[in-house]
Amino acid sequence: MAAKHAWPLRPLPAQAEALPEATGEHWVASTCLQCPAGCAILVRVVNGRAVKIEGNPASPNNRGRICPKGQAGLQFLYDPDRIKGPLIQRGKRGSDDWEMVSWEEAISYVAEKLAEIREKDGPHTVIFMNGRNRGVMHHHMGVFFKAYGTPNDVGHGSICEDARPIAHKLTTGWSHYSGYDWENTAYVLSFGGSLLEAWRPTTHNLQMWGVMRRGHPGRRTKIVQIDPRFSVTAAKADEWLPIRPGTDGALAMAIAHVIIQEGLYDEKFVAEHTFGFEDWTDEQGVRHMGFKTLALQEKYSPEQVAQITGISAQTIVRIAREFATHRPALAAGCRGSSMQTNGVYNSMAIHALNALVGSIDQPGGTMIQHDPPCTPWPEPELDEVARQGLAMPRIDYAKTRRHPLGGKAYQDVPDQILAADPYKINAIFFYYTNPVFSMPDVNRAYQAFEKVPFLVSFSPFMDETTALCDVVLPDHTYLERWHDDIIYP
Repeated sequence: MAAKHAWPLRPLPAQAEALPEATGEHWVASTCLQCPAGCAILVRVVNGRAVKIEGNPASPNNRGRICPKGQAGLQFLYDPDRIKGPLIQRGKRGSDDWEMVSWEEAISYVAEKLAEIREKDGPHTVIFMNGRNRGVMHHHMGVFFKAYGTPNDVGHGSICEDARPIAHKLTTGWSHYSGYDWENTAYVLSFGGSLLEAWRPTTHNLQMWGVMRRGHPGRRTKIVQIDPRFSVTAAKADEWLPIRPGTDGALAMAIAHVIIQEGLYDEKFVAEHTFGFEDWTDEQGVRHMGFKTLALQEKYSPEQVAQITGISAQTIVRIAREFATHRPALAAGCRGSSMQTNGVYNSMAIHALNALVGSIDQPGGTMIQHDPPCTPWPEPELDEVARQGLAMPRIDYAKTRRHPLGGKAYQDVPDQILAADPYKINAIFFYYTNPVFSMPDVNRAYQAFEKVPFLVSFSPFMDETTALCDVVLPDHTYLERWHDDIIYP
């Protein structure tokens, strides 16, 4: 299929087109950044060109294997549609009247615009919208915009999986994703987690699926997939529960209802490692409802929840008994349950099931992943303009009464721009994100970005958002840059 572009590419000089002087064959250890799994890879380089990608057998994560997306990294590297140098839009925005310029000219042009905005309207009128901005790049980009003076470092997590880290923070005190000891568990309740398709780390999960099925002679882990869609994971699971979208939390509470009512929970774990299971009174003498009383309410009975979820009461009771009596067991929620308007509450209810059966930080249950103890990067020195800009409210009102739990509210940015609330936006920088494609309301996003005077993209491809920009500063691919990566659990 031929690609069509109206914007010209400046031909490379002859010396740039020639093969590099390096000859022969060698392998380079690196990391795949096609998804957040961060699989270790070995790249075969022949005469200075990468020609093959394989998994690194020294990695405890992917153990020498990689998924099809990782294998396709060379297509990303050599894609003929890649933007090969900085572009400036010379015609009307969106007209594809691009001119390829030198890096010096492009950087000077952007720097002049930023200086003009900072002096005239203030640095807070600039937004940095970003997606999987990982490792040291996240820090470096963040430090740049902090030193510039904008509080608007807006990641995409609020339309992705922020609900789970928030739920873990509220229930167990750590703000991160859970790790899961698939290798040693006996029973899995998967609420929307696509173990065989896209749940990170994919390659590790695929291997662990094999272990759960055939890795322990005499024991086969039962996997129950709770998902509105008959996914590949649902097709391969022992049982599929076709739940109504967004009602995962109600099902989790009904399962808790049965476990508590029948006395099947781990009383020792609950007594020694939880707070708030029973009703309690605070230091001011105010009485509070405990989780036990909450879960035993009639609205969470299997009969009531069956009407909400579409899962029969008999099935709910059976699954609850199986989950509580086949330990170690774990309940895991992913995008299907967390990427909802009630995603935090869904995730809290699901994670509470792990506490009921004593599976938090225990073999065969959920685990807390600790990041490596790297020395923190130094904070940037701020001038008075930066301090004043950082003191302004964020464009998305994150960490305010409007969004008290969220560190960012990516989906709100278009509405705030169109309303000029709390102020007019003069520039947006897009890094590893394509909101004109991925926003809940892409038309709204398009209207909002059209209103912003200056747009800059770092994408190496002409995606929907980049096509609207005034300047493109194309980033390298992960096979061409120095970049660390701390994997998600």
